[in-house]
Amino acid sequence: AMVTFKLENRDKANLYLNGKKAGEIRGKLDKALREGKYKVEVREDLADKSYYYFSDTIEVFDGDMTTVSIEMKQKYTEEYYIQNQQYEEYLKKYPNGKYASQAKTEKANVIKNISKNMVAVEGGTFYMGSNESSDEKPIHNVTLDSFYIGKYEVTQAEFGAVMGYNPSNFSGGRNPVEQVSWYDAVMYCNELSKREGLTPYYDISGIEKDGNRIKSADVTISGGNGYRLPTEAEWEYGAR
Repeated sequence: AMVTFKLENRDKANLYLNGKKAGEIRGKLDKALREGKYKVEVREDLADKSYYYFSDTIEVFDGDMTTVSIEMKQKYTEEYYIQNQQYEEYLKKYPNGKYASQAKTEKANVIKNISKNMVAVEGGTFYMGSNESSDEKPIHNVTLDSFYIGKYEVTQAEFGAVMGYNPSNFSGGRNPVEQVSWYDAVMYCNELSKREGLTPYYDISGIEKDGNRIKSADVTISGGNGYRLPTEAEWEYGAR
């Protein structure tokens, strides 16, 4: 029988028949097979420790000419989660995995290092606004006291370690967290404050969720000494 193995969503991958490597598929691969049943596995390993995989069982008969369409799905190894700093996801998936102890330690270190990644911004006066945009008019002087702000955007590793979940679509522990609402952001500030023994800056009540995501809540400023979001003026001044 002549069987064509055709990749539908990858450029190349290794083909295994009944557990033995049977060649490399580059787009498609034609194989002459004897009559019988075959366990088909197709795998492509990636540098980030994830891989694409396909598995199926086929039966071929003498004289057949058939095509096996291969739609591969991405899979993730234990090493993938550790290498990409996705410690919270690792511990949920592999609570007793071989890297569980390391993941717990690294998760704790992520939280400890958040405050170390804050930078001091000396207060001052700057021109804010624009005469070219109606919602930014007019240009005006703004004076700010000194403040601390995160050196980088909140990463997925940081958000996951504090909140216990990662809502992001473009996953990667070092990547900025996304798919969060403003309510999620202020809740993150409060939870981080509690972990460091600070008084939460926000008072949050009447929380309504869609899954993990907070879609609405009543938020007031309690004035604690904990973490908060920067004001628009602080964000613009700090970015300069």
